[in-house]
Amino acid sequence: EYSINPDPFIAQLDVTFLLKNRTSFIIDHIKYSLY
Repeated sequence: EYSINPDPFIAQLDVTFLLKNRTSFIIDHIKYSLY
């Protein structure tokens, strides 16, 4: 039976991707603020 829940591995990749994007955004914002 197919589960409607997303694959945990895929979900983990999504979370990691979002965290990396947010971290990059914050770093860019800090650099912009400093300069």
